[in-house]
Amino acid sequence: MKKWLIILLCVVLLLGVAGCKTEGGDTSSEVSEVSNVELVSFTEEKVTFSLPKGFSKVDEDTPLYVTEDYPNSPDNFLFVYGPSGEGENIFDLTKESYQSMMQEILPGFTIEQYERVTVSELPALKMKYYYTLLGSTMHGSQLNIEIDGLTYTLTYTYGDGDLKDSIDRCLDAVTVAK
Repeated sequence: MKKWLIILLCVVLLLGVAGCKTEGGDTSSEVSEVSNVELVSFTEEKVTFSLPKGFSKVDEDTPLYVTEDYPNSPDNFLFVYGPSGEGENIFDLTKESYQSMMQEILPGFTIEQYERVTVSELPALKMKYYYTLLGSTMHGSQLNIEIDGLTYTLTYTYGDGDLKDSIDRCLDAVTVAK
């Protein structure tokens, strides 16, 4: 399980600099206005999430959303899910153990927030972190939700800029259909 978790986390983190190809679900969108930042809502599987206007899905089979300026802009969003596993999974890790594991891959990986929360009454883990990759500081905001034996991971990756407040609002707006 730890090997699967490390591989998944590497893919998520490296997407801050380059795209990838994986499978995804259906999407739908609608526009809403939140605090002067226009957000677009999408639905993948059972999860509804928002992204700042200007993000779009790479293609129908890829759960990666990027800005119009990608790859010149590193800002992206990744939606993945997989078995929660028995024994060790992301919900078993502490802030310190997760940070230590990630620092083996990305020296300087620093967790700013590590909080157990609920999303639509389901257990979730909310994290904010940063790291330096290829000379650029990247910020990540991640929400892991356990749904019916699967861990759904929503990862917003962004460079230095004005997306931070918008991403905070996006994380707070995630819902799960029952």
